[in-house]
This record gives sequence, C-alpha cells and structure tokens, in this order.
Amino acid sequence: TVLWLMNFNIRLQCFKATPYAMNDELFLTVEQIIPTRDAEEFMIGLASKAQDEVVGAEAQIVRHALRREFWAQFLAEMNRRSELFQNITTSQTNWLMTGSGTKGIGLKFTVTKDACKAEIYIDRDNEAENRRVFDALSERKVEIEKDFGGPLIWEEVEGRRAYKIMAKMPGNIFDKSKWPNMTQAMVGAMVRLEPAFRKQAAAVQMALAEPL
Repeated sequence: TVLWLMNFNIRLQCFKATPYAMNDELFLTVEQIIPTRDAEEFMIGLASKAQDEVVGAEAQIVRHALRREFWAQFLAEMNRRSELFQNITTSQTNWLMTGSGTKGIGLKFTVTKDACKAEIYIDRDNEAENRRVFDALSERKVEIEKDFGGPLIWEEVEGRRAYKIMAKMPGNIFDKSKWPNMTQAMVGAMVRLEPAFRKQAAAVQMALAEPL
C-alpha cells in the first residue's frame, strides 16, 4: 500500500520498532523498512517520474480538448467565408490541412502557443519535386505577394523534405481571449493566399512536367 501511494507523490515511510530488555534496562530499536534506506532515493525518483507522467497525460487531454474547441469555432467562420475546408472536421492536433487541387500541395492552418499560420504546404514525397515546385513559385514571388497583399515567409529548412509558403500572425492557442483575432487573421490570410497560389498552378505543372 505504501509503495503504491508513493506513486502519487505521497511521502510515506514504514518503521519496525523492536523493544528488548537487558537486566533492568529497557531499549527500543527503530529500523526503516519501507522503503529501505538504500532504495529510498531511487523510490522517490520513481514516484516523481510516475507523478510527472500522470500530470503530463492529464495536460495532454486538456490540450486536445482545447484544440478541438478552437477548430470547431474556427471552421464555422472559415466555412462561412470559403468552401476550401468544408470537408474538414475538427482535430486534436495543432494543424488542419486540405488539398489545393495539385497533388502533394496542401492548404494548411497551424496554431501554437506563439503564433498562428496559413500555409501552402509542399510535400510530394519527393525532395526533387518539392524543390522544383518551390523554385517555380519563388520565381514568381513578387507577383504572388502582390496578389496576396503583403509579404510571405518562404521557408526552406535544410534537412527537411517539405517546403512552406506562409503568412504568420501573433497568437496563442491556449489563450481563449486571442481566438477571435487569430480566427479572423488566419481566415483572411487563407482566402487571399489560396487564389494567389492557384493563379500559378500552370507554372507549377510545367515545373513538374520537366524530366528529373
């Protein structure tokens, strides 16, 4: 029982008390038996780890529920403004994505504790093809950003296969007071970003048609 309770970060010890007499003298020895002194530090460490795992699991459940709640209200506004995400349901993850009409290129929303993003996400399971699409769009950066109505982040991270073209705004998924502004910013960015990309679909197809 004591060992089980220690898993919940409750500090408990069991002692064995042994009385004995020697002539007219009475004595009492006290010995710690659970946990043993040699194992006490180890047991405390195990208990702390178990408690951390319980707390971590509970926090994850809360995060998942919060994201579902956010995406539900977000999709209601997105679907009011556009049909792009009408077939997408809520999620416990920090992102939602739908197709763009070109294989391996998605329209993606991402939310974190620091920011919210609307993205063109390029991942065709082939690094060379991803690079071609990104380069073809990069050559038209000025035109795309003009159609979008502002600068975009063109992300190519060494060692990663996928590429991103994104609008990034301030936000915090864990602060409900920021949800209205995040929703409006992300929806507004996507309804401008998608047509700016779609206008370059022919250039993307030409780049993919070139032999590797």
